[in-house]
Amino acid sequence: MFDLEKKYMLSILRMTKNGSTTLNEINNDSKIAKEIALKIIHKLQDAHLIELKDDSIEIDSQNRLNLAVKAIEFGADIQDTSSTLLWQEFEAVVATALRRNDYIVLKNMRFKHLGKRWEIDVLGCKRPIALSIDCKQWRRLWFPAIWQSLPGFRLG
Repeated sequence: MFDLEKKYMLSILRMTKNGSTTLNEINNDSKIAKEIALKIIHKLQDAHLIELKDDSIEIDSQNRLNLAVKAIEFGADIQDTSSTLLWQEFEAVVATALRRNDYIVLKNMRFKHLGKRWEIDVLGCKRPIALSIDCKQWRRLWFPAIWQSLPGFRLG
């Protein structure tokens, strides 16, 4: 059942990226039988992750984040899950992962250095480690040929 729940959660995230959606659209995207889908919906509703109004599902940004984290906990691929998120939600997932690993987290830290303005999307600190993370959602696959074309990159 975890696999079906994970698949349905990813469909909800994909289909609600730009706002509310209908149960039909999610069911078509997930290709999960209606009876099973309804059980999953009720479970997510009971967990206060989604809101069902008539035939549509509404979910706010915080619950989209919670749903993404839950999908990952159920074994969903992190890259697949992050592709269903808006960039702000993606940064929040990164921050959540760091917090769950006992890092102190700062988001969107801005500073000036040598007359230039800089921003770090997520800064994670846990002695003796400090992580400066620039969150990007790549739209293409990275193959060695692409890496080799980057200035200063050497393979092997």
